[in-house]
Amino acid sequence: MQMFSRRFWNCVSVGAVTCAWLVIIFGALFIPKLVERLHNSRTINIFAWSDSIDPDTLHDFELQTNIRVNLTYYDSNEELFAKLRATNGVGYDLIVPSDYMVKRFTDENLLQKIDKKKLNFVNRIDQRLLGLPFDPGNDYSIPLEWSIIGICFDADLFQNGLPEKSWSMIFDQTLIDGKLVAPGDARELCTIASLYLFGLTGKSLSPDQINKIVNLLREQKHRVLAYSGTRADLLVAAHNASLAAVANVYVARGSKHVGHLGFAIPKEGGFLTIENFVIPVESKKTDSVYQLLNFLYQPDVIYQSCMNAVVLPVTVDEQKRLTKLPVFKKLLDISSTEFKKLHFFGEVLTDEQIDEIWRRLKAP
Repeated sequence: MQMFSRRFWNCVSVGAVTCAWLVIIFGALFIPKLVERLHNSRTINIFAWSDSIDPDTLHDFELQTNIRVNLTYYDSNEELFAKLRATNGVGYDLIVPSDYMVKRFTDENLLQKIDKKKLNFVNRIDQRLLGLPFDPGNDYSIPLEWSIIGICFDADLFQNGLPEKSWSMIFDQTLIDGKLVAPGDARELCTIASLYLFGLTGKSLSPDQINKIVNLLREQKHRVLAYSGTRADLLVAAHNASLAAVANVYVARGSKHVGHLGFAIPKEGGFLTIENFVIPVESKKTDSVYQLLNFLYQPDVIYQSCMNAVVLPVTVDEQKRLTKLPVFKKLLDISSTEFKKLHFFGEVLTDEQIDEIWRRLKAP
């Protein structure tokens, strides 16, 4: 009996040791994965334009919440769309497409609906920037920032302003002999040409109208110093070009360093561009995303972001606050008549029409 008892306890001891080693082995194998999973649950991935979100602001958010934010950049809406479509939205928790691209994402079922009950700032957003054609109910998007594309001009050359406050300034060579900077984005260039020639006609241009756009852009081509967007104002600032079709915020940034940059919204209407936050359909971290959004839309955070990068806020109180500063007063002092005449780049030409025009323009 005593021998049996000794064997029994020896077996128990061996079993206990074996279990202990198994716990250690399995712990070594799986605890890192568990820690990684817990860590990943406190991490959100953002895909955005390079100047749309201030990294320092994200760092402040990380310190305050212990939620890590990975921020990566894209160069065009088309690059963003291609990557999200290829993965069905997997891999990112928050992205920042432009207005016309929001509709394309929703048409492809790549976005999840915004739960506005989890946002504490919606009632502070400028109503002019809500309920627009690309997302009528703002079910999928929240505006982040906005700008207007019009005509930047060399005020040393045009001391009394543009002789024609019209898109004809960049298309009619009888009005000016100097070089100009045309949009580097095919959609923007083709849409501005369509507006100049025909007004807004919808996405049903005839072959003859397409030919007229191509001929107009070919006639313009010999006067184009560069096809560019974000750096167009610099070429005007350096007196290399007399005019440029560019966003007003870029002109404002350049005006901080030189005093001879003017900006005009053409009588036919400028183009309103809105960058928006949207949440990919496959994101599982919406609680952290909503926490970040509420942080980013705090009044002082918005104000400081606008001051750092010269961007236009979407919240009314911050617009009023910034209007007290000369650089922002020029940007925000837009009459209701001018604002109502603003257009969107996604409402005129189809992708196929844009590709055809661009291909023919670039051909020898």
